[in-house]
Amino acid sequence: RNKKALVLDLDNTLWGGIVGDDGVDGIAIGPEVPEGQVYAEFQSYCKALQTIGVVLAVDSKNDEANALAGLNHPDSVLHPDDFVCIKANWDPKDQNLKAIAAELSLGTDSFVFADDNPAERAIVAAQLPGVATPVLDGAENYIKMLDHGGYFETTILSGDDLKKTAQYHARAQAAQAQAAFADYGQYLDSLEMTATIRPFEAVYMQRIAQLTNKSNQFNLTTLRCTEDDIRSMAEKPDW
Repeated sequence: RNKKALVLDLDNTLWGGIVGDDGVDGIAIGPEVPEGQVYAEFQSYCKALQTIGVVLAVDSKNDEANALAGLNHPDSVLHPDDFVCIKANWDPKDQNLKAIAAELSLGTDSFVFADDNPAERAIVAAQLPGVATPVLDGAENYIKMLDHGGYFETTILSGDDLKKTAQYHARAQAAQAQAAFADYGQYLDSLEMTATIRPFEAVYMQRIAQLTNKSNQFNLTTLRCTEDDIRSMAEKPDW
């Protein structure tokens, strides 16, 4: 099963060193030293995954201020806005993963958890067996280990897929806004949502086909349609 999100540790995963101990100027990232170049290449790989619809998140044992300082390093390829969620705290990482899943309305089995620490990976694997926890042994091997896992195979990309980060950013913000309301009904009222019902439109055919194959909870017929099926239906006036 294809995964949807890559959740990343920070220290010794996205950069070399521990930002809380070494300071932002002491971490290895960027072209000045060979070690820093290796981490920059891994960040570029993660950035490339984002361009094909993979959402990125952070799960790090760090003070949030230190985590953000590291991500704002001038040689960092990834920056805070590239992540739909940043959980930088001292909570157990499996609990943070559950919180990220809740904010994004995703199952934890949609996640790949990338962490250089084998103890952290073991805890996550035990508590959340659906999460993929690839072995990351040596920063120079990170890209190979993720790539060989085949977690993010893509055959067809829609325009909607390319907007995943913005969509999940909005979803996370909505979850945070909902938390401010004691009653879910009040939260829905506050959104003032409206629905528009329209005929099939050619520009949306690909997305309609995607939704028929991705939606389970509200697909009462369990009918799965290809884009050609949708076009055929659209041409029938009695459909």
